[in-house]
Order: sequence, then structure tokens, then C-alpha cells
Amino acid sequence: MDEVIELYRNLAKSVFIRPWWRLGLFQPRYNKAALEGYLKKRLGAACPLGDRQSLRTGLLVVTKRLATGSPWPLTNNPRGRYFNARSGSHPIPNADYPLWKVVRASTAAPTFFAPE
Repeated sequence: MDEVIELYRNLAKSVFIRPWWRLGLFQPRYNKAALEGYLKKRLGAACPLGDRQSLRTGLLVVTKRLATGSPWPLTNNPRGRYFNARSGSHPIPNADYPLWKVVRASTAAPTFFAPE
């Protein structure tokens, strides 16, 4: 837990910098570039959610679909309904999503960061 707290404190110094003109009313308060750069570096830009070598524990991130407003669970469970590509389906399977983008999607709190 101490490592997570220290990580947050160091990351916060570069991510939660807000120019005076970013009030969060019509645009997000914080720029996503620093956060995305950190996530790509720490988690790997190409590491997919289905990489069993890098992710050795179960992971479920609940996001929200912008188009429908419905919950969108993303998981690395190989038995999950949307983990692998399905016949006749066009969406990207959960296994193929880059891990950094899944984590980034979970940070899209209204007024803080733009939706991902």
C-alpha cells in the first residue's frame, strides 16, 4: 500500500497541474497527456488486457459507453463473454484492448479528464 501511495503522490505532481483557464466547466480540468504518457511507460504501450504473462491476477474495470450510457465491463477473464472475438461481431474483444487504455478509461471522471 505504501508503494501505491508513493506512486500516486509522484504522479500527481505531473498530472494534476491545472492552468488558471481550465475551470472544468466546458472542458476537463486536467490535461490527459501526462497521465497517458505515464500509463504507457508503466504498463507498456502494447500490453493487451489478455496478456497472461504481464497480468497474473484477475482484473475487471467497469467503464461507461458514451454512445449508449450503459455500463461496459472490461475484463481479462478468458472465460468472459467478450474476452475473445465472436463470430459476426465487430467490436474489439476485451483481450485485445491495450491495458493502458483500459486503466485510462477508468480515470475519465467528469470535469477531471476527457472521456477515453
